[in-house]
Amino acid sequence: MIPTFTEGDRILIDKGKTPKRYELVTLDPLKKPKESYIKRVIGIPNDTIKIDKNTLYLETEDNKIVTVTLDASVANELKGLEKIPKNNYFVMGDNRNHSNDSRSFGLVSIKQIEGVAFFRYYPLNRIGLIQ
Repeated sequence: MIPTFTEGDRILIDKGKTPKRYELVTLDPLKKPKESYIKRVIGIPNDTIKIDKNTLYLETEDNKIVTVTLDASVANELKGLEKIPKNNYFVMGDNRNHSNDSRSFGLVSIKQIEGVAFFRYYPLNRIGLIQ
């Protein structure tokens, strides 16, 4: 998540908050026990999506189109969907060239989301609300 976060940053999360677009969430990556990822919410339930080969076109409520390349397995998994299903999210890391995110592991269920990040308390020189 560089430059937003660096290794060793400590944050607080709101476990009861429903994630909104562009908020940062921590999540259980399922296939990696005892790990937690932090990612930015790009797609929310009911966003319109279209898959063309390995390309995802995601249309937001303000008519912005996000275009990303997916792993073949994820493209296959999402094929036939017209909208992001209820209780599912498309997340991406801020360091897009080096991020393991929805492009490689698919949609994230609300059950995987641990909470919405809202405050960094360490290191002290970067303390403050998270944008």
